[in-house]
Parts: sequence; C-alpha cells; structure tokens
Amino acid sequence: MSKKERKETFIEAQFFETGFEKSIEWAISQIEAGCDDRNINILAGLESKNHFEIKVYIEKILEEELTVSKVDLEEWAGQLIIELKTLFTDQAIDIWKFDEKISRLYYKLDYPNWMVMLARNCEYATDIDPRPFEDELEYITELWSKYPKYSDFIKHYNSVISNTHDFK
Repeated sequence: MSKKERKETFIEAQFFETGFEKSIEWAISQIEAGCDDRNINILAGLESKNHFEIKVYIEKILEEELTVSKVDLEEWAGQLIIELKTLFTDQAIDIWKFDEKISRLYYKLDYPNWMVMLARNCEYATDIDPRPFEDELEYITELWSKYPKYSDFIKHYNSVISNTHDFK
C-alpha cells in the first residue's frame, strides 16, 4: 500500500469507521517486512472489530508518520464527493446513504464553507425536492474535478453560485 493509499485508508477509517481490515493488513505486512514501530505492532495485533482502539493507533500513526493537514483532508473529501456522486448517479447508493456520508464528512471537517449548501441540500433531498441538491453536487464535483488542489478549488469556488442552488 503506497503512502497515499495508506493515508486515504486511515482517513476513511477515522471519518467513517470503515476499512479497518486494510489498516490491520498493512500493519501486519510492515511487521513481516521487519518494521519494529510500537504503534504498528499494536495495530497489527488488534482484532478488526475493536474499532475504538484501531482508531487510536491509526491516529497515532497518522500524527507521527503521515502528517495529515486540514488541506489534505479537504482535498481527500473533494475526491470522495466525486466518487460518491458516481455511486449515486449509478444508483449504487441512495440519497440516504449519500446524506449519511456527507453529514459525517461535513461534521468531521468542522463545517467548511464550501460544503454548507451541499450538506444542507442533501439532507433536504431525502424528503423534499432533490433538484437543488443535484445542482449543488454537480457544481462542487465539477470544481473538484477541475481543481483537485485545495488552493485552486477555493480560488474558484463561489458561494454566490452555491446560493443559487438554495431551496426557493
């Protein structure tokens, strides 16, 4: 698992409490390769059902080894939203699953401005008109697709455009 893949796996485990098995498998492979890091050894020995402890050691490894910044998290979130849109469009997930992921992401990222309308409209789309949500989703994913770096995305994001996707 590359450093980028490991970072993404660990962030997903932290945010959505999924992918724990991949984290443990990675830790075991590190031990087999001769790594003697204490946190990796502990992570490798944990049961995949012990989510709380796994998260503790994932966070320690992230802090010590991978250095995840707020910008990294927002870039990761932007790419995740693109993936979620594809799943939603292909009907692999429904609006309720999308809302669950977006709500958790929005909260864990500490409510970034660029997600306000998307999160709100997604929640409303579960029982009201989905059109404003779909418009905002299209806008946000188009921007993240064109500008995968946070600094570029934020330069081009316009809250006035997002506000046009508000419920009337």
